[in-house]
Amino acid sequence: MDCLRGPHSSPSHLLCLVYFALLGAVMVVTVVANDPDPLQDICVADLNSTVKVNGHVCKAADMTTADDKRLRV
Repeated sequence: MDCLRGPHSSPSHLLCLVYFALLGAVMVVTVVANDPDPLQDICVADLNSTVKVNGHVCKAADMTTADDKRLRV
């Protein structure tokens, strides 16, 4: 790209500057928007619980079994 060769004041240089600024902003937003805390990434619904939190609460991780993860239609 022409904008990487040195300081210029042409319209193409300004366009490159805007392009790289937007690219940097998108990269920052992508990095900040991740989920570092897997709070409920794996949730087996406890259908017997009387407490309702956005539907059903999750079973404790040590109480889940392989049968809980099987799809029943």
